[in-house]
Amino acid sequence: MAYVFRNPGSRFWYAGFDFVGDDGKTQRVQRTTKQTARKPALALAVAWEEAARKGMDGRLTISAARSVMSEITEKFTGMKLDAVTVKGLLDGWLANKRAGLAKRSLTRYELVVRDFVRAIGARAEIPVERLQEADVVAFRDAEAAASKSPQTINLNVKIIRSALESARKRGLIAHNPAAGVDRVEGASIQREPFTMAEVQQLLAAAPDVEWRGMILLGLYTGGRIGDLAHLLWRDVDLERGAISFVPEKTKKNGKAVAVPLHPSLLAFLRGLEHPGDGLSPIFPKLARKKVSGEHGLSRVFARIMAAAGVDAMEVETGFRAKTGGTAKGKARKLSRRSFHSLRHTAVSLMANNGVSEELRRKVTLHADSEVHARYTHHDTASLRGAIESIPSL
Repeated sequence: MAYVFRNPGSRFWYAGFDFVGDDGKTQRVQRTTKQTARKPALALAVAWEEAARKGMDGRLTISAARSVMSEITEKFTGMKLDAVTVKGLLDGWLANKRAGLAKRSLTRYELVVRDFVRAIGARAEIPVERLQEADVVAFRDAEAAASKSPQTINLNVKIIRSALESARKRGLIAHNPAAGVDRVEGASIQREPFTMAEVQQLLAAAPDVEWRGMILLGLYTGGRIGDLAHLLWRDVDLERGAISFVPEKTKKNGKAVAVPLHPSLLAFLRGLEHPGDGLSPIFPKLARKKVSGEHGLSRVFARIMAAAGVDAMEVETGFRAKTGGTAKGKARKLSRRSFHSLRHTAVSLMANNGVSEELRRKVTLHADSEVHARYTHHDTASLRGAIESIPSL
């Protein structure tokens, strides 16, 4: 039976109780409760004794232990110790990330969390310590069933693994259930550039002036679709004929791309209505769209390609995920052509026109850190010559 006592000279009450160990011998436990009043100290002693006896009987599950601690917390503070659910953990993790992530990165994280919660269904409401590796595998396989590429699937699992690792570091779980989930194996595809004739077809099939501008920017700056859709008027200097912005991919280190505007692109931008506000987007409608999703920028561009009669060069690939030594998967199709192909087109055209690799990398900001560290200074004339090596439209 639990009891309490206070040592001479101490203001804290100690709890004590006896129990029979595995060896059949009686063991005595005594420890401070850090309580200065006898009544709450005794309540704590009784709760500890109950937990110890359940443990010896094999009945001290995680949920039972949490129940005991919840009762103690409610007794002393008046508040219940609520279990942290899987969904609650992920929502809290996202909230903590909001301050340090760029908007589009945060959107990606939010979509991954949403899809993970959908994949595990009702188990999203269980305490996070009950989440199992099988739940993460179910999410991975659901992503594959949605015909996502191996690279996308592996990145999405990595995001969930990171969220769960934060829970482990905080002591909410003893083990990260995503730690041992195997990567999806699958062939990557080589992106193919467009011909200039195909770029002309894309421009003709563009549904409006904003998409025409996006295609021209993709060709003449090598920019990525999300970066270009969110360009502001302050990023463009029409007098000097230059554009400067920090791509999403290099936002953490603040590395900007600054290149002269090709005459065809400069003429197009000068023909647009300027709102007189540098913070206004160049493409107001497209700036409101997400990159991914059924109605996202990437899918819309795919439909523009189809309308233009430009071959997407689809190839059948697949993935192979190992679970318990068993490989399983399904075939899927990937396109070798996408908006990103305009970037490949720009690089290929400059290369074919004799522009050095160093200048091509400078224009497209497409190099590893070692190459960037060795960059020498290039004057505007050199960069403008590289840009103008791309044919006019």
